[in-house]
Amino acid sequence: MRSVPSSAAVLVVTAAALTASACTTPEGDPSMYRDEALSTLSAAQSSVVTVQIVLTTRLRDRIFGRAADDAVSTAETSLSSTAGTFEGLQPPRGADAVRRQATQLLSDAEDAVAAARIAVRRDDRSQIRQALVAVAHVADQLEQAPETVP
Repeated sequence: MRSVPSSAAVLVVTAAALTASACTTPEGDPSMYRDEALSTLSAAQSSVVTVQIVLTTRLRDRIFGRAADDAVSTAETSLSSTAGTFEGLQPPRGADAVRRQATQLLSDAEDAVAAARIAVRRDDRSQIRQALVAVAHVADQLEQAPETVP
């Protein structure tokens, strides 16, 4: 015969789980949320700088088109995952400006990297140069994030 847990036991386990989960996410503390935003933007910067290097290398004919495509696509996938994880976090009260700026920077980064992917796949040197300018601009904005994110 199976025993059914008492409602008190279920309540204790549920309360413990909720307490533990509240302590492990930045969603309740504005300063922790900002730290998470900065960490995310730093990871995004890594992907963007990778694309910047690939574009520069491709323009110098130091990397094959297929290898450039693979590198840019991998960076784009990583960036998308990074952005999606952050965007899924619930911002605490008082952190809307942080969320707004971080998600805008992430969106700008995703747009620039997507343009780079398209240019590399087309092997259009003019588009690659334009994408390089956009990627470099976003990389600079991401680097300045610790000073500009509220």
